Amino acid sequence: MSHELDQAQGLTFFADSRNDAWHQLGQQLDGAMTAEEALEFAYLSRWNVRKTPAFTADENGQMIPMVGRYATIRTNPVTGVNEYLGDVGERYTVVQNESLVEFMDALVDESGAHFETAGSLRGGTQVFVTMKIPAYMTFTGTGGVEDKTDLYIAVMNSHDGYGSLSVRVTPVRIVCANTQSAAIARTKSLWTTRHTVNALKAVEDARQALGVNFAYADAFAEEMQKLIDRELDQTQMEKAVNAIFDVDGAETERAKNGRLDNAAQVMTGLNLKTVMGFENTAYGLYNAVTEWVDHRMEVKEGVFGAPAESLILGGSYTELKDRAFAVLSK
Repeated sequence: MSHELDQAQGLTFFADSRNDAWHQLGQQLDGAMTAEEALEFAYLSRWNVRKTPAFTADENGQMIPMVGRYATIRTNPVTGVNEYLGDVGERYTVVQNESLVEFMDALVDESGAHFETAGSLRGGTQVFVTMKIPAYMTFTGTGGVEDKTDLYIAVMNSHDGYGSLSVRVTPVRIVCANTQSAAIARTKSLWTTRHTVNALKAVEDARQALGVNFAYADAFAEEMQKLIDRELDQTQMEKAVNAIFDVDGAETERAKNGRLDNAAQVMTGLNLKTVMGFENTAYGLYNAVTEWVDHRMEVKEGVFGAPAESLILGGSYTELKDRAFAVLSK
């Protein structure tokens, strides 16, 4: 079993946002996962890893405590059985799997569907979670050069006392023990911390060590503020939304009516709670468009909201959002 993924009762402790892992094991989803989904589908939640006093037997078979030594134990989420993971010292602090994804959300400064893979290796002694570096973040390599390759943030943790908790920037999506090794070998930037009480509190230190930064955040905020400051009356709103859907460019009456219907649906979105307070601004209309694309647009009969993979990988849905931004930024 060279993949070394954890298994129990025919289930594999692994989840992937795609279906191209060579081993074809675990749960293969259609699009990036949220933190909760990554934990649930990879069977990483509710392990309740804990330290318990370690004992050994003397020459008479009597159990005596090993001073300063502890065993780490988890509850297998599939079988419910308590399982030994490793031997650790007094200062070792358990880092639960739930804390790993919370830390990764903090690294990218938002929660959402951006987790690529998650899994458990070697009987639960090691776990990994990866996410693709979002478009609004950049990785600055040696000499200040920005790397344009698809890069991933990979967090790896051990529950057996061997190895630090590590966060690395790598071009390798981790899907098994082999790719874990490849990711380590091809690491472009690395931050590690020991298993202590403050292990996951140094988010900003991790960002700086990894060379990950929010290169586009300030520019994005500036552009959004321009949209907020631009007030639009009803006529201007209707003109803008018709331009977004290119109503005048429709080649048939049927196509024109369909685009007008879409425009009208977006206009109703100005009354939603997510837009309230900005409903008379270009920012409000932009949010009404994105909310319609993500949640209210009928992509096929009875199915509403653009598919998650399309929003991640691009295509006509993201192009509509881009068009909305271009129209409203004029």
